Amino acid sequence: MKRDHINYFAVGLFVLLMLALLIFALLKISGDSQKNDVYFTYLKNVSGIKRGAPVTYQGFELGHVEKIEPAQKDGQNYYRLVLAVKHGWKIPSDSQAMISASGLLSGMLVDIREGKKETVLPPGSEISGLDVANLFQSMTALSENLNQRVARIGDKVEESLPEIQALLRKLNQSATLLEATLSGENQAHLASLLKNANASSTHFLRLSTDLHETRKRLDQMLEETHATIKTSRPELEASATELHQALQRVGTILHHLEGTSLNTRELTRELRLNPSLLLQSKPPADAATAEENR
Repeated sequence: MKRDHINYFAVGLFVLLMLALLIFALLKISGDSQKNDVYFTYLKNVSGIKRGAPVTYQGFELGHVEKIEPAQKDGQNYYRLVLAVKHGWKIPSDSQAMISASGLLSGMLVDIREGKKETVLPPGSEISGLDVANLFQSMTALSENLNQRVARIGDKVEESLPEIQALLRKLNQSATLLEATLSGENQAHLASLLKNANASSTHFLRLSTDLHETRKRLDQMLEETHATIKTSRPELEASATELHQALQRVGTILHHLEGTSLNTRELTRELRLNPSLLLQSKPPADAATAEENR
């Protein structure tokens, strides 16, 4: 009987020892046995984050989310996240906490982005929260938008189906007519027309080349003419001066001839009126003799 009590005591002691070891292992795995520093942050959207979600620092896991509760900040609705971080970890004062995922199929976590200031946040301080777009929500919204647009396009195509069918019938008729037009002799005529067009384009190209050469020659001729005029300019100016002087002399002679013509005309008129003047005329008296007679 005494031996049975000893066996029961040994079994009970072994069970208690195993239970203590199990509790110690669970505490070790969960990390609750370690002393943690507590920080908190405010975020507007905590989609995918639950109590116990990992907390990382630049990708390194150093804690977990201890508590999530709604809160008011600056008159707006936020969520206050209590973060349990490894004791003694230094977090710069300008660091930011945001929700992210380590992979496309992995769970959501809170990642602390390291700041650049030398000052360190003491335990119990607030880490600035940074709200970023949720990739899965954006993909869902994009998928819904694409589905709506595809549905609209399908409705429009279905509405326009009779018009599309009519257009296809017209295209078939046009293709048949074109095939009938290009059959037989018309193909030969079309080939001849294309050949003539090719020859005409060759002639036009040759004509353009000849015109270009002619233009070059004309430009060269004009340059030579300009050079000749520039070289002979002094002689031309001297000839022009002499011609001007000769024209002045001719003008003087014409003036005298005009006076002589007037005198002759007056003499002729007097002779017509009195032909006897040819017999009775006397030479005009000298001015000095006329003065003496007076």
